[in-house]
Amino acid sequence: QPTPAPQQHHHHAPSSGHKRRIMTLYHQTNQHAATLIKQHGFRPGSSGWCGGAIYFATSTQATYTKAIGPDSHKGAMLECQVDVGRVLHQDRRCGGHAHNQAELD
Repeated sequence: QPTPAPQQHHHHAPSSGHKRRIMTLYHQTNQHAATLIKQHGFRPGSSGWCGGAIYFATSTQATYTKAIGPDSHKGAMLECQVDVGRVLHQDRRCGGHAHNQAELD
């Protein structure tokens, strides 16, 4: 059972033309990484389903089976308020190609 962690809030100014869309999402990691995230904020990983990114799930249960990658860890759950911006929905192969990160918020 993961240890709940205090909510972490990092607010960034939205990009021009960006409509805010705040969702409560969950990120599971180990306790050491959770402490670093709370102190310094998130950093994109180097690998994952659609490349290096920060992956979130819509429920605590989903952090065990979705939003995980080879660098994923367990033991501490972060509940986050995330401005998701424009969402790109992908199939299991991540669309089969790399995406230009500048296209997304």
